[in-house]
Amino acid sequence: MRRLDFAPLLLFGVAALPFSGTAYPQSPELGPAVKGYVKVQAAKIVLMHVRVIDGTGAATVDDRNLTIENGKISSIDKGADVGSSGNTTAIDLRGYSFMPGIVGMHNHLFYIASPNLTAERRSNPPR
Repeated sequence: MRRLDFAPLLLFGVAALPFSGTAYPQSPELGPAVKGYVKVQAAKIVLMHVRVIDGTGAATVDDRNLTIENGKISSIDKGADVGSSGNTTAIDLRGYSFMPGIVGMHNHLFYIASPNLTAERRSNPPR
């Protein structure tokens, strides 16, 4: 049996990493085509009282507040009521689950209920 050596490919991939961030910088401002699909746009968002499923196979953790700052999860704390103020938007999501890392990778979670959903919340009737 022939053994394949992936070391050169791995080294090339690691060497290319530093350049990936500078070649395609992300804009902090959402474009007009995207804004229609975004319900909440704030510097800090607190998702209150959610169940967290971390994807590692560990047990779910109920009643947590998940804080997102500048588009990244900054903390996961014990569930508590938090008020919206200034640049912070707090959303009570009791009964909902949050799965960090699953961000539009390729899913069909909403297509069956609302086929061809537009930013204006219009869709075709389900089949």
